[in-house]
Amino acid sequence: MKRTLKVIALLLSLAMVLSVCGMLTVFAEGEYTVKTGTNNMIRIENAAEHLEAAAGVARTYEFNVPADGEYYVILGKALKADAEGKYDKGIPLSLKFYQDAEPDGQVLDYTLSDGVEEHVNCPVERVGNNIAMSVALTEGIWKLDLTAETETNFYYIELRDTRLQIAEEKNVISPFDFNGGNLDPMHVNEQVAFGYKQTPPPEEYTLVGNYLDDSIFDQSTTDSYRKYRFIHIKNGCDAQYELDVKTAGYYQISAFLNLWTKTYPTTTTLTVNVDGKTVSDLSYIKESNETPDKLIPSRTIYLSEGSHTLQLANNSSCGAYVYYITAEQVDPNKVVKVDDNLTRIEFAKNDNGATLNSTDGLSVTKTLDLIGGTYAVFVKKPVEFYGSECVYDVTFSQSSVEASHVSVAAATNTDSKNKGFSYERVGDAKGTIFAVPDGSVEFTLAVSKDCDVEYIDIRRLDLPLTGGKQAIAVADFSYVNALTDAHCSQQFGTGKPEHVLLDYPVIGDYFSSKITPAQKYFPIHLSQGATVGYTVDVAQTGWYQFGVLINTYKSNGMLALYADDNLVDSVTYAYTIDPQPNLAYTYNAVYLTEGRHTIKLAGTVGGIYLYRFTTEKLEGDPVYEFSGGSATVMQSGMNSEASMEGEFRVLNAGDTVSFKLNNSYTDPQGKNEYELKLAVDTSAVSDAALDIKIGETLYENILIGGKNGEVSGGTIVLPEGESEIVITSKSEGIKFKSFSVVETVITSNENGNTMLSFLRASTISEGVTPDAAGSASFTAEQFVEFDVNVVADGTYMVRMKAKSPQTGFTVYVDDVDYTDSQYLNTEDKSCVNNSKNNVMLKNAATNISLTKGMHKIKIVFHDVDSEAVTHKVDEIYLRRLDKTVSSTAPIQLGTWDYKTINIPPYWSLPAQVGQGSTYKGDELYNNIVFMGEVAVTYEFNVAESGFYKISNFGCGPDGATQMSSYSIDGGIKTSETEFAYIGEGGDKIVENIYLDYAFLTEGMHTLTIYASAPSAQAVRMNMTKITWVSDISEVRYDRDNRIVSFASSQLDLTADATLYIAAYNGSQLVGINMVDVKAGTKAIKLSAMVKSAPNKVKVFAFDANLKPLLAALEASGEDIIQ
Repeated sequence: MKRTLKVIALLLSLAMVLSVCGMLTVFAEGEYTVKTGTNNMIRIENAAEHLEAAAGVARTYEFNVPADGEYYVILGKALKADAEGKYDKGIPLSLKFYQDAEPDGQVLDYTLSDGVEEHVNCPVERVGNNIAMSVALTEGIWKLDLTAETETNFYYIELRDTRLQIAEEKNVISPFDFNGGNLDPMHVNEQVAFGYKQTPPPEEYTLVGNYLDDSIFDQSTTDSYRKYRFIHIKNGCDAQYELDVKTAGYYQISAFLNLWTKTYPTTTTLTVNVDGKTVSDLSYIKESNETPDKLIPSRTIYLSEGSHTLQLANNSSCGAYVYYITAEQVDPNKVVKVDDNLTRIEFAKNDNGATLNSTDGLSVTKTLDLIGGTYAVFVKKPVEFYGSECVYDVTFSQSSVEASHVSVAAATNTDSKNKGFSYERVGDAKGTIFAVPDGSVEFTLAVSKDCDVEYIDIRRLDLPLTGGKQAIAVADFSYVNALTDAHCSQQFGTGKPEHVLLDYPVIGDYFSSKITPAQKYFPIHLSQGATVGYTVDVAQTGWYQFGVLINTYKSNGMLALYADDNLVDSVTYAYTIDPQPNLAYTYNAVYLTEGRHTIKLAGTVGGIYLYRFTTEKLEGDPVYEFSGGSATVMQSGMNSEASMEGEFRVLNAGDTVSFKLNNSYTDPQGKNEYELKLAVDTSAVSDAALDIKIGETLYENILIGGKNGEVSGGTIVLPEGESEIVITSKSEGIKFKSFSVVETVITSNENGNTMLSFLRASTISEGVTPDAAGSASFTAEQFVEFDVNVVADGTYMVRMKAKSPQTGFTVYVDDVDYTDSQYLNTEDKSCVNNSKNNVMLKNAATNISLTKGMHKIKIVFHDVDSEAVTHKVDEIYLRRLDKTVSSTAPIQLGTWDYKTINIPPYWSLPAQVGQGSTYKGDELYNNIVFMGEVAVTYEFNVAESGFYKISNFGCGPDGATQMSSYSIDGGIKTSETEFAYIGEGGDKIVENIYLDYAFLTEGMHTLTIYASAPSAQAVRMNMTKITWVSDISEVRYDRDNRIVSFASSQLDLTADATLYIAAYNGSQLVGINMVDVKAGTKAIKLSAMVKSAPNKVKVFAFDANLKPLLAALEASGEDIIQ
């Protein structure tokens, strides 16, 4: 008994020693269960009564490893909150793996994740978190000692083989199973804590290392919404996986995705790389948080039996949630029917080169099930194969039906900036169309040389409008006019993800997750005069509203919408300095009956990138908007039972048209009086008359007989808010086209251009009708008059863009003739009658002093030298000449915005239009020949005193140089500055900066730019720019004028002072000057005439008592700028 007590005492002493010197090991036999699953997965599940791990006590587990490999560890945490509601986190752990033969083993030290602010519990912990921490285990019996620094709780410990066996036809990979990469620490364990409810993989897919197998593993240990282990791949991060492919074949890698974003619409893109080679991009575009998770497939790739490395890399600007990854065996040339308008043939990636090649075959043939109709074919190729010389030979055939066949060259890239964009329409801008019969069709695409085709899209051009919101792919046109190849396939790369509206699914949805989706719409470019048409098949009669998203290409004009060749509506876009992105317009609605219709978009002037074209079926009648200016409603947008004749609705006595118009404009005069204009053809109805009811007000017997074009219906009152407008015919055979409400008083732009639209003219001669582009033609003694509300006193100019002899018009402002005399007196009249562009810019009247308030501008046109002349006028502008510059608003003075100008008569300004580079510094492009004794004087207003940089923009032949100078307010010219020009196969506009900054006081000033003879002919000036300079402190010597000057924007004078500048040559004073300066003055320029070149300059400031207010400033040698 005593011996037993001694043994017990010895054991207790040993336990105490161990508790001090080391950790006590407790074997947990019978307290846990070891289970195995697929892909060598091992899970150790603690019994319910043995979840807790005591602080500092190692719990030992014994388990069998089924195969050699690298294993990582997952801990299923029992989320037991303490009294303060906090969960286990930030607890250091030690995991020691060993065998009896090697007791030192391998140790993983890890600290439990801290969780995130919204979800402080991380129920699933990968040991290592974002670091691919693993242990190398060999087949056989192993032990694990798990030690926690403080008490914690675990449901299970799971070991997962990082080699992922791809053994089935359809496999699912857990994103958690990465074995490398670069992941953010918040985006692995803590990502699961967010607990998003993900859609599980389809049942036919097998999860590699299936931890969701209810027949083996206890699923009650975690909440159902946290079952799926997912990660977030932040932009700039990647995850890598090791695939152990058991059966060689063609596989498609897909990812079940969503994205993180705070702004919509946006996109995320994951690049799929296998064995270091890019397969394709997985792009997900969405516009709201409600956008569902999607399985995005990649291009198919061949995987040989054995080990492969898969990488998902995020190189986009937005992070991606990856819920699961699939690897599925597929046909190498898989056919996917996305919808009735898109069938895609996908080609597996060929690591050896082109998918269509002379060894394996230069063609592909597939049997497709298509709906009969018209089709276009699109081909997607990698960068290196775009623009290569290749011929496509395309055939659709069916027995007993004549085949539809075309042989056409592939698109070539003529624009280096778009090099590499590779989605092209077969036939490019020619609008090649294939007539395809209904049913089973054999499709063949053959190429004339090796070509790596990623996929072929067969797109039906009969576009079903099924109701609701839809988007039309802009390259799906079935009619085209004047579209160049450079403006079709070559433009497909210029789209951006933010153009996409997922609320408007694309007909022929190339964003579908059934295929590798597009990252953006594929746009086209409509150059001047280009028209594209789309064939739509309307399922339900009703009102349809179309919208566009465009980018203007340094031009202004209109984009008109036609339905069955009837004008529905047009939008006007204005010129800006740079191309304007993302200009969204919604057209007036059009009433379409069930069946087929042609919808056309026609550009009238300049260039337009057409990114998006949408349509929506409206519920109920449309409501049109008037927000000032003018609003036109075409007859096609009105309710009526009257018959159609071309673009007119033919109204007989008693027939009506009606619509709703919402006036959201507040008339500053409070009258809500506007002019009514009607477009009609009543040339055969001399007594034609209409009644028009606006709300409760009836305007009776409006006479419109014997007219063809736009006629005035007089003044109407349009109340604010929504009104129903009903037009009733009182005669037979009135051809009615449109109804317009016009605010005829035009308010000027305070510091720029004001367009005087013909539609808003207060009076226009009878018979003058503007066309769809807004242009109008005038003959002898016809005129147009505008009422303009000038918002600020100033000097203005009237400018026309017109084909009209300069002596063929007179401009009256408030009944005073202001016609510009420069052109009237020119000796060479041919210079003002001709133009390379067939359209000329004219300063019709300059230096008009206008006071704030109402003014009338009237232009009367004449015959010239007894010869009849038709004057075609595109645009008329009122331009502010004396613009205001400030520290926050630079100004640009167009070359023609002069106060006075001195140029030889043979360099008449209209003769320069179309010569030299396009002027991109203002709304209207023009220039002058800038050589010889040219002098141009501008007037401008300075809002705040300070230093300003003066520069001009010019163009000339490559290597040409130009000497130029300027003066302020008629003072001394600056030293001449030499400017150089760079040509790139033609003139290129460059900014020439005068380095001698001008000090300008608040108020009005004049600036004169002088030119001397250049080194080459045809040097031109396009504009002058004046910009605030915020930081300057310098001493400069003007050698030509023998003036030394001190300029500073950094003075800090606390009292009134006298500022002195003294210049020395050695010890000899060669010049001195002074100026009185007020306290608080920051910017000053002080100059002095000098007898000889100074080598030292001093600046002093003294108060009235000759007390120095500044430390003496001194510049010498190279500090004096020359």
